[in-house]
Amino acid sequence: MNYNDSLDFLFNSVKSYHKLGSNALRPGLNNIIKLCNEIGNPQNSYKIVHIGGTNGKGSSSYGISNVCIYNKLKTGLLTSPQY
Repeated sequence: MNYNDSLDFLFNSVKSYHKLGSNALRPGLNNIIKLCNEIGNPQNSYKIVHIGGTNGKGSSSYGISNVCIYNKLKTGLLTSPQY
């Protein structure tokens, strides 16, 4: 599945909230699981640390990044806003 096929899948298969309001909501992960299966589950082909939450993301990110660098792992760090 290429990029255009992915867009077609999304626009034809997933109800749009901006058109249908709360009737478009589907609780659970079924939609994202179906999409990931359709595009070959790219999330399984690389290792990543995703940090979410309210407080402490920057400190945690820099700490984890430094541990990875110390252990000679290839590391990329993206924070927003940039420090």
